[in-house]
Amino acid sequence: MVHHSRGRSDVVQVVTKISLPICYLEGTLEQLHFADLSELTVLDLSNNLLSGSIPASIGNLTELTSLDLSYGKWNGSIPDTLGMLVNLKKLDLWGNGFSGLIPSSLGNLTRLDYMDLSSNSLSGHVPHEIGMIRSLTMLNLSRNSVTGSILGIVGNLTRLELLDLSSNYVRGSIPPSIGNLVRLKSFNVRNNKIACSIPGSA
Repeated sequence: MVHHSRGRSDVVQVVTKISLPICYLEGTLEQLHFADLSELTVLDLSNNLLSGSIPASIGNLTELTSLDLSYGKWNGSIPDTLGMLVNLKKLDLWGNGFSGLIPSSLGNLTRLDYMDLSSNSLSGHVPHEIGMIRSLTMLNLSRNSVTGSILGIVGNLTRLELLDLSSNYVRGSIPPSIGNLVRLKSFNVRNNKIACSIPGSA
């Protein structure tokens, strides 16, 4: 989608949306100048053959509300600069080869409603900062190599309707604060190392 911004004598074309799912695109984004797309609000490159890592310069897309890079061949770590996308409402990276830690900077995305990082190779603990994204209704971290315990701060996410941590290496018990999630419709922690007891607050 292109919007026209009219000056005194020139018409400037501004790209606000790039949606190219299932287009058999190949290659990387290394040569894409994100700084030239500062008005972009939607970037959907899902279900393609794009590979490589997400360039750190993606942090320039500060107007972005939806980022969908799902079901591709992406790898490398998730860049900390995603935390600069403070208007983001949807982040979908499922079905790739992302590895390393989940960036704590994602806690800056306080407008985020939907986060799907499932079916990757992410490791380490779930950052404490994720519990600060109070707008989340969907959080899917399943089918990774996430470790640690279910943080008590997850009880802050009172708008959650789906929480999926299945098929990881999460240990410990289910925290009583899970009872704060009064809108929760789906809670999946199977295939982990979690104690079987269910808190009375649940």
